[in-house]
Amino acid sequence: MAELIGDDLVAWGVEHARALFECAYERDPGSSEARVAEAVVLSALVSARTGRADCGSLISEGDRATKAAVARGTSVEVVVQGVQRT
Repeated sequence: MAELIGDDLVAWGVEHARALFECAYERDPGSSEARVAEAVVLSALVSARTGRADCGSLISEGDRATKAAVARGTSVEVVVQGVQRT
């Protein structure tokens, strides 16, 4: 993404996604759910800067987070609620 929006904007997006995530979830900022929050913010920044959506990273992080949640035994309802909050 840095090639599309620059290193500074990526760093800003990651920092703010983590802050939002920590306020909403009070969980580890390195968790798979936190990476989904980062993907959402960075995708929005790419879209705002370039005028095109970056769905690839959203899909990939969403898949990864879903697999991690299933491995932890998290119910589908909880996963969907997390996606809706993000």
